Amino acid sequence: MKDASSWDELYKKQDIKKLPWFNPKLDFDLQEFILKYNAEKSSILNLGESPGTQAVELSKLGFKVTAIDISRNAIEKARKLAKKNKVIVDFRIDNVINIKIKKKFDYIFDRGCFHVLNPNERERYIKNVYSLLNKKGYLLLKCFSYKEKDYGPSRFRPSEIEFYFSRKFRILDIIETSFNVDKKKKHPITLFIIMRK
Repeated sequence: MKDASSWDELYKKQDIKKLPWFNPKLDFDLQEFILKYNAEKSSILNLGESPGTQAVELSKLGFKVTAIDISRNAIEKARKLAKKNKVIVDFRIDNVINIKIKKKFDYIFDRGCFHVLNPNERERYIKNVYSLLNKKGYLLLKCFSYKEKDYGPSRFRPSEIEFYFSRKFRILDIIETSFNVDKKKKHPITLFIIMRK
């Protein structure tokens, strides 16, 4: 994974709305999970919450949201967005690999953090997210699919997801989907994985 200064520089120079992972609305796969699983409006940790939009939308729905990002500039912009939308989000500068948070959550949502990690950081990520979840808590992971040829750092097959996560989590579903706001478009191609502790 890039270091904090690299991400800081990116969020200092770049208009967040022009970033390829920017989505002003709640991610449609997360939205469908909330409806399908009748998700209780309880505690959720949002990993790598750079633009702040997902945390803000979750807060509007009634979730108690904690959101972390490695970049100070990203968090400052996200806090401004939350203030503008008059919602409360506990934004923190933190790194999931060396996490400082001690409390536990019912849900963890990762929309693009796991796939930017170095391979040697993946086991630590899994250990940390597992420890941050309450008993029977859900990990909701969105990452690049091996079918995506044009975008992305690491890309994963469903079998690779199972290899990494099945020792700690029960994998309930692996859905082929996309990062786009428009559900009808399938580019860039991603996987949305629903897991339970």
